[in-house]
Amino acid sequence: MKPGRPISANALRGQPGLSRAACDRLVAVQPMTVLKALGIRGVGRKTTKRLLALGLLTDPEGVQTRVRTAEELGGE
Repeated sequence: MKPGRPISANALRGQPGLSRAACDRLVAVQPMTVLKALGIRGVGRKTTKRLLALGLLTDPEGVQTRVRTAEELGGE
């Protein structure tokens, strides 16, 4: 399933915790998946969850729904 529309600066406006640089990079790169968006510095799971809900990203790898490992959580 492809996202319905491109990521625009307007769609990102007001996203809590998202820096201007991260917004600019999302608009420039136009990632289609959660995994690719998470590769952008300053973009986290909360942001990708909101973009997924807006239909701007897809999650074919299940990144938003799978259980994270201790290493991913910053565990010991």
